[in-house]
Amino acid sequence: KNFPEKDATQRAVFREKDEKAKALLVTFIADSHLEYVRDKTFAKQGFACQNYVRRSLAVLKLSEGTLLMDHFRVFDQLIRQFK
Repeated sequence: KNFPEKDATQRAVFREKDEKAKALLVTFIADSHLEYVRDKTFAKQGFACQNYVRRSLAVLKLSEGTLLMDHFRVFDQLIRQFK
């Protein structure tokens, strides 16, 4: 027989393994490619993504020829990702 408690336990175990797998995938994606997957659910979660955002904020500089508004837009995007 399939009991509801067993199903709930199996779902919880699956979710935990799923989150670990997603976090692991993010660690193997190059920083330059994380932008492409940032809107995906797994890219917004986990320690690896937080580290990426922290590193991006730490090295964020206004490049010559870049509009100030574009620079602020990038900064704002990083802050929203961090939250």
